[in-house]
Amino acid sequence: MPSSSRSVVLLDSNILAGLSLYLAACSQIGAAPGTSTDTLLAAFLGSSSAATRPDLFVDKGAIDQGRTQFAQLSGLSNSSSGLDLYASRVSHLEVRNLLTERAFDECMHACNVPFRMRSRRPFRCQISFDYSEKVDAPWTSLLSVMEQCGLKLQVAEDYLGEEDESRGFQIMLDATEAIARCFNLEDVDLYLCAVSLVIPVDTFFSRDNEVSHVMNSLRTNLDWRPVADRVISEMAAISETFREHVRNEEKKGHSKYSALPQGTSSLHVPVIGGRTARVASAAPPPQTQPSS
Repeated sequence: MPSSSRSVVLLDSNILAGLSLYLAACSQIGAAPGTSTDTLLAAFLGSSSAATRPDLFVDKGAIDQGRTQFAQLSGLSNSSSGLDLYASRVSHLEVRNLLTERAFDECMHACNVPFRMRSRRPFRCQISFDYSEKVDAPWTSLLSVMEQCGLKLQVAEDYLGEEDESRGFQIMLDATEAIARCFNLEDVDLYLCAVSLVIPVDTFFSRDNEVSHVMNSLRTNLDWRPVADRVISEMAAISETFREHVRNEEKKGHSKYSALPQGTSSLHVPVIGGRTARVASAAPPPQTQPSS
């Protein structure tokens, strides 16, 4: 259960993936987390890693984003209030799947398979590699390094501390179905928004501008008030922790809407595919709101 006096943050899989790339680069070079990307690249080019891992800095921009994310979270962790950091099991699975794809790509690269063919992912099971070494170890290392840096990652679905572990997951699913009556996003995005409400978190860190726009509109946009009211009503019927959070905000003299998480996509990563959030309502959506 998050502490009421600490900053509470939920990370999506894209943020975790960026952290994974950055911290893996630091580890490969032997640099301390927090080192600038340019410094890492200069050290990389002058090391033996440039020959053994030529692909390490193939996406310098993603590593740089990971470094920005690390700095943002470290700042929160080192603040006087401290930080409770969460990620969903779904995000854990997505990052592990990404590590698996990297392992496949490395194997094909070693066999001189051209990039244009590798990008089509032609092989799904024909390539053999050590899963423990290529996936389990990097994932465990990521969690360990984050914890050493004061960024201990907790499992969102376990926050209730229920003896029956499935209970927390069921509440998350119920919340997802509830908010799906209020607005529409991609399935996983809806689920993570629900997770951010159930815990509840102060900030949902996501690279998805659309998700952040929806979360911030619910919290602050007057044109979205009917939708926000419906979200609060649906969540209050499901989650005692959410009801308590709303009461605590009102006792502080704050609006009930301040109980809703803030969304952040301050890294300005463009949304791929141009998806549009839709409000699930019989009435026409407000003019300022995205609609399909």
